[in-house]
Amino acid sequence: MLRSKFLVFIAGLTLSLPAAAMQVSPTYQLFQLKAGESIEGQMTLTNNEAEEVTIKPSVKDWFLLNINGEFKAESWLKLNDTDEFTLKPGDSKLITYKIQPAKKAKGELAGAVSFSTKPKAKMVTMQLSVVQYVGIKGTEKVSMEVAGLGINISSNTDVGVLVANEGNVHLRPSGYIYVDTPSGTRVLNVEISVGQPVFPGDKRMYSGTVKGFTLPAGDYVARVELIDYDRPVKYGTRTKKFSVTANGKVEIR
Repeated sequence: MLRSKFLVFIAGLTLSLPAAAMQVSPTYQLFQLKAGESIEGQMTLTNNEAEEVTIKPSVKDWFLLNINGEFKAESWLKLNDTDEFTLKPGDSKLITYKIQPAKKAKGELAGAVSFSTKPKAKMVTMQLSVVQYVGIKGTEKVSMEVAGLGINISSNTDVGVLVANEGNVHLRPSGYIYVDTPSGTRVLNVEISVGQPVFPGDKRMYSGTVKGFTLPAGDYVARVELIDYDRPVKYGTRTKKFSVTANGKVEIR
């Protein structure tokens, strides 16, 4: 199996669908392949509901770069079994599939394995989607810019950074925003926790809170130091200057 050679990252937690109590592990996967190569993938679906559920698996597009517009998920993400199946309470099923990006694919492909569930006693159909990212080796471009800085001061200090994805693969930033005085004295460390990804050509705000701390009036420099959670990539340091007035108003420069 080619899995160990090309699989870069697997999220180890489970993703829950509360209404149907279905769980899947891993929550998403990132593969790296050369265009035209293939790999086998798998995930485990578990029924934590107190009743039997019927499930229909399928695949769908998640994000599509313009350059990959012709490569729909169903063309490169193939389930080994698309038949409907039933899981009793507490039962699990191993879901297997094959990934093979087209020879002309570039950047990244993003598709999802989806499960439509219908509990017998609940006439509500729910859907759970598990994203499969495929980076095309030799064509990936990881590029992040800080499009804006947001600061809210109350009894706590909230600091957020607007991340612009200028590359051709998804980004999942994490790290810190450090707030210093102009002379370099550290005032604040704000942790940016892992969240949802930002896709190529898009922007997303990531933020953190320092509870019980009110940033006093003065001039400051925010140093944004983020890494990519899904790849061993550092984005480099970005800086933004700002001031806090005596009445707590923040002015970004």
